[in-house]
Amino acid sequence: MTKYLIPYTFYLFMLSVGVSHVNSCSQSSSRPSAANQNVSHVYKADKTPLHPKYTVFHRSGTTSELHFKINSQELLYSKQGGSENFSARLSIHYVLISSYDTKDIIDSATAYLTDPYSSTAKDIIGKIDFNPTSTNAYVLQVDLTDLNRNTTVQTSFEIDKINSATRQNFIVLSPKNKTPLFRNTIGKNEHFYIRYRTPYTKLFVRYYHRDFPLPSPPFATSNMTPFEYKADSLFTIEPEEKDTTGYLFKKTGFYHIQSDTSTKDGLTLYRFDDDFPSVKKPEHLLLPLRYLTSKQEYETMGSYKNLKLAVDSFWVAAGGSHDRARELVKKYYNRVKDANEYFSSYIEGWLTDRGLIYVIYGPPTMVYRYTDSENWVYGEANNFNSLTLTFVKVINPFTDNDYRLSRSELYKTSWYNSVEMWRQGRVYADK
Repeated sequence: MTKYLIPYTFYLFMLSVGVSHVNSCSQSSSRPSAANQNVSHVYKADKTPLHPKYTVFHRSGTTSELHFKINSQELLYSKQGGSENFSARLSIHYVLISSYDTKDIIDSATAYLTDPYSSTAKDIIGKIDFNPTSTNAYVLQVDLTDLNRNTTVQTSFEIDKINSATRQNFIVLSPKNKTPLFRNTIGKNEHFYIRYRTPYTKLFVRYYHRDFPLPSPPFATSNMTPFEYKADSLFTIEPEEKDTTGYLFKKTGFYHIQSDTSTKDGLTLYRFDDDFPSVKKPEHLLLPLRYLTSKQEYETMGSYKNLKLAVDSFWVAAGGSHDRARELVKKYYNRVKDANEYFSSYIEGWLTDRGLIYVIYGPPTMVYRYTDSENWVYGEANNFNSLTLTFVKVINPFTDNDYRLSRSELYKTSWYNSVEMWRQGRVYADK
């Protein structure tokens, strides 16, 4: 079946962006299972030239919106067809499948757009409507292609239409121009709107502030404790239409926004430290060093009145010189920052199981996603000496980004070797 137009809206600062026809495929199509694809590029931002942002909003029981944001500075602008004007040409192709494990395509479509060159950098923001049926869960794979450069980056994420209370029935907007934030983290003094699929609905907010322990090493028993769902506080917010300034959540912690408090479903927003996703304060620089130190060593460092001096002393001792120490600091804390970007949910990304592995080992060579897990491989496929780790997805009302490592004694030698490399001034997987 061919569909010649999907409603496609661009926001005001997307000047002169055009769209050509859209093609759509039916259920009879198939492709290789998504689980067979190596998607390690999603954890290697520096290896891809395009970094689009996406968010999904279920506007109604029959219509969903795929919102996108593209940085114009990442695009190639060139002259087309004898024209004297420079422009970027893009295609956005989506494939809707029932799970990572399936080969069947439920729906697919391609939209084309052109953006004229401007000397001022801008975000290209728009949306495409698509139509997953209600009371189901899906996976949406989106390919963004810079047609001038012939470069494509694929992004996959889950679509949840199980009921009208789940997180994608909400969308977080900037109060200035009503465009999506494209993130679930908020700043200390950041105002925002929350739009729910049913207008004029008063929303309930549960606020939580929790201190979570560091994850155990990959060979040790996990030290997880049951979560206490009783909120620290509960309040309501008026519908977006009745609020003219936007909402402001200033306390650190996380906020669970619900239309129906009889379920655990809802949208969760996270309020981390002001420097997030980076770590800059001395106490925040010290904490990730626990992955590289003994308990006694870490406690000794924490007793210093000058925590910055304690951190610097550790890295100078590891690197053997101040120049080498600066290189190690840059690499280590860039991994902490990246882990925060990739794996954060109700807890900072570097504090998660995937963050633990990412900080010490670096980006995995191969990543395979399944409906209920992710497999990471360091090394060559099917090589006995390669390191393979499995992260099992946890059903969590606050996030769909919670995975726990399947721990094993088999990881002990590899873990201690990689930690010792850092302590000797060498970086594991330094590529």
